[in-house]
Amino acid sequence: MRFTFVRSGGFAAVPVLRVQASVTSDGATGEVVADRGYRRTLKPEESAALFKDAERLVRAGGVPPSFHAAGDRFLFQLTIEASSGMIAIVESRDLAGTGPPALARLIRWVAREADAIVRTRLRS
Repeated sequence: MRFTFVRSGGFAAVPVLRVQASVTSDGATGEVVADRGYRRTLKPEESAALFKDAERLVRAGGVPPSFHAAGDRFLFQLTIEASSGMIAIVESRDLAGTGPPALARLIRWVAREADAIVRTRLRS
């Protein structure tokens, strides 16, 4: 399974807060790669959880986009390619988890990972 994610927008849409990365996982191992040399190996349980949630979303055919009027929220865009070759594209501005549980967990994970990538950039 592989997925890419983009986090954009947010308060004043500050460019340094925009993040694009890719994640690979086989359910046992995984890795996150982003620009400027960011690379992180996933722990086995983290990789397994991501794999399971991403595969669920692909089998469900994705989810309808959730757009809320608040312009200061980040937009999360995920393109998930399952091990079967099926693809799901998901967009959400919702961290509260009003969608399917698998989506809520993935969006919260992406938000934390995007924050870690930005922190790494700012230290460089």
